[in-house]
Amino acid sequence: MEECSSSSPMDGTANVLFGMAPPSMKNNNNNTNQVRICLVGHSAGGWISRVYLSNSPYYGKAYKGTNYVHSLITLGTPHLEAPANPAFRDVQWCNRESLPIRGIAVAGVGSWSHLSGLWTKHSYAFCGAQQDEEENNLIDGDGMTPVYSALAMKGKHVQRVTLNDVTHYPWKKRWYGDDDVVDSWAGYLMKRR
Repeated sequence: MEECSSSSPMDGTANVLFGMAPPSMKNNNNNTNQVRICLVGHSAGGWISRVYLSNSPYYGKAYKGTNYVHSLITLGTPHLEAPANPAFRDVQWCNRESLPIRGIAVAGVGSWSHLSGLWTKHSYAFCGAQQDEEENNLIDGDGMTPVYSALAMKGKHVQRVTLNDVTHYPWKKRWYGDDDVVDSWAGYLMKRR
């Protein structure tokens, strides 16, 4: 896992996030001159974005979002299936294929299950944490999604980023949407593969 710091804003980050991508990221699909965008999905929004990017039919419709999207960033998204949890059938559907574009899977760490209380313990269990892990207090994450699930997105061009002391929600600690935290994960878009 790669550690990243959030000491300074990244020049040009907003340009890439909001559709003013460099020419190398311009859309060459469907004979259009449209600029492709970066899609950012937080929590379930990450795997919902993966449904959108797939060329396979999902309940009868193939969205083919890669025609319009050059990269996907997922923030605290549970990418692993939770076998006992029917809510994760859609994650299982997404995991049938690898991400076809560049991806950045971002996980917050610093919310250990044994130090965080019942909300976090139940959230980690909901996201597929095994009982033996819970009993041995081995689960770290962002307070909602275990780190190993948030980093489990598959794809040839997927980078994994771990952010210290970042939580899933904007309550007491820093979270994925705070300015300095955005600078730390969005900066990966500016790096070459």
